[in-house]
Amino acid sequence: MPLTAFFIMRFSLFTAEVMSFMFILMHKFEKRPRFALRVALSALMLAAAVVVVGISTKLWLRVFNYDENDFRVYLISTLPYMVMFALSVTAYGICYRCRFYSLLFCGISGYCARHLMFSIYLLFVVPVCPQYNIYAYIPFTWTVIPVYIAVCAVAGAFICFTLIGRIRRESINEVGREVLLFCLITLFINVAVNSVIELKAGSRNELYITGLVLQSACMMLMLGLFVTMSDRIRLINEKKIINTIREQQEKQYKFAEINAEMLSIRAHDLKHQVAVLRAGGKEAEKLLSELEELTDNYGYVTNRSHNAINTVIAEKWMYCRAHDIKLSRMVDPDALNFMENTDVYALIGNILDNCVEAVMHIEDKNKRVITITVSERGGAVSLSTNNYYEGQLKMSDGLPVTTKPDGDNHGFGMRSIRCIVDKYDGNIQVTTDDNIFILCITFCKK
Repeated sequence: MPLTAFFIMRFSLFTAEVMSFMFILMHKFEKRPRFALRVALSALMLAAAVVVVGISTKLWLRVFNYDENDFRVYLISTLPYMVMFALSVTAYGICYRCRFYSLLFCGISGYCARHLMFSIYLLFVVPVCPQYNIYAYIPFTWTVIPVYIAVCAVAGAFICFTLIGRIRRESINEVGREVLLFCLITLFINVAVNSVIELKAGSRNELYITGLVLQSACMMLMLGLFVTMSDRIRLINEKKIINTIREQQEKQYKFAEINAEMLSIRAHDLKHQVAVLRAGGKEAEKLLSELEELTDNYGYVTNRSHNAINTVIAEKWMYCRAHDIKLSRMVDPDALNFMENTDVYALIGNILDNCVEAVMHIEDKNKRVITITVSERGGAVSLSTNNYYEGQLKMSDGLPVTTKPDGDNHGFGMRSIRCIVDKYDGNIQVTTDDNIFILCITFCKK
């Protein structure tokens, strides 16, 4: 193979590898207008750059007579990779709409993943079969390429599923300058270490392998750091969303409390009207009996000793009644008096909302039943619910996972429940028995 073609092959593989790993992150962003045209122009730009860089590298190395002891030779060998890396990032910037910091972060992640994959190939294949060193010009055979692609496909898939594929888009959008500066410094240090290893190791194969192991560890640590940072940002964002939901629930609680008070007054007035209207005949008698039953039931659920419990159970009871759901309750209104009203409202409200959602679509009306119990014994407070459910129940970290398609934007009810329980040092236990979902929360009163 001519030396120019050899360099073009090397830079083509490098660019394709970096862009493949970058695509795992970049495809999550919005495409720019005329996306297909932009992709075509970017591909032409990269193809032309690979040819120009390959020819230039050969000419510059010839100027320095390929002297392996000359540090400039390795700089000339390394610089084209940096150029192709920059052009790869630029190409994605042309095709996708995202912040510059996010774009650069995706590029650094793709480069780290690619370098880790390549190091794995050099560590596990080249020592056993030196003739399969794809970046060694002598000896080089075309049979190296399918072996290289096969091994890198396996290593790349492993890196995608365990590391780079776990980085979320919302965390990419929140990457700041400080994180990028740290990543770039680490990347440049890695390149410098690699340069020293290539120049100084020479025939000392054990030193070269040690350097590869260190570089692989460095790339794994960086990608692991990115995944940890992504998870942390996700948790912070979820906490913000939960706080927002709780603020909305607090406003809703105040509004609902007013409505509950007005309904209580109305129910009280209706009781007096019942006695006056009883002489109106059979139809009036039937209607009045229904009204009396309604007011008695509403008065039962609105025990005045704890306003938050009154409000939320009254709300959910009326909703369940309107949707043919039986809400059975045995509630000690004083059991949760150690909690803030808004926390009680949010806790019981989210629990009953989940129960209602589970039984809402059950065709058998005999199974559309929700039971809630709140009791206290010896300073231990127990809050439990049970309800029927249909389908498969998926669990994660001890809690059921939302069944809605857009999982990233739903499922905050259970997370809010956990936050409130953790706030009061409580414990959550979820069990199932013959398609009955049982939630038990316990607190120890201080």
